[in-house]
Amino acid sequence: RKAYIAYILNALEHLKTLKARELCEAFFKAVDTNNDGKIGQWDAMMCHSVFNTDPVEGLRIWKGMVPHGVDPVGALVSLNEYVGYWMRELESEIGTNDHFHPHFARSLQVRLAQLNAKIAGVQRGPIRHLVLFDLPTDSEKEISKEFRHLRGKISNIVEFQDGSIQQPMMKAQQGKLTNAFLVTFKNKDSRDAYLPHPEHKKFVEKVKPFLTQSLTVFDYVPSTLASIVSVG
Repeated sequence: RKAYIAYILNALEHLKTLKARELCEAFFKAVDTNNDGKIGQWDAMMCHSVFNTDPVEGLRIWKGMVPHGVDPVGALVSLNEYVGYWMRELESEIGTNDHFHPHFARSLQVRLAQLNAKIAGVQRGPIRHLVLFDLPTDSEKEISKEFRHLRGKISNIVEFQDGSIQQPMMKAQQGKLTNAFLVTFKNKDSRDAYLPHPEHKKFVEKVKPFLTQSLTVFDYVPSTLASIVSVG
């Protein structure tokens, strides 16, 4: 325990010496768990979740990071794009010495520690992937069956549950929701492998004609919201 406390104190002391750009880079590197110099929407929303739990605000920020003309869904953002966005947004918090103002810097240091702790939890897993649809009555059975069959086609899926949303809970921000699908993965790597899987992409194409503004998709780890991936 003493060694752990000493490690945390040393890490905080190191953070105090970081310039504004370097501190922004530290947030990027925290969510760039693949160390490939790119982060996606899920990673950005994970970072956002330690500052604000409003998914709409998180999506606005993500769209601001993505290069002009690029579809935010499925986009990847580089280190320079991420840091450049935040250096512009937080310009008023940067002093003449290229450091954030002390009070603001301390706040960021706390958030960064929270982010690292959250990421550690996500890496351990499991991760729940919740999808809420507004499906027409005559398509519910077909879509549910197709989604359910993904478990037999994609080994990364540990558990799958689905069901109809009860009448009192059908109202959503932009419409109604009729069906819920909960997919469980062992950890983030398993979830990451599922998203681009050919069978998953084939299912997405098949369900596209039924998608409405009510569509809600988010990932979480048990007892702790991990991130909102997409709303609408």
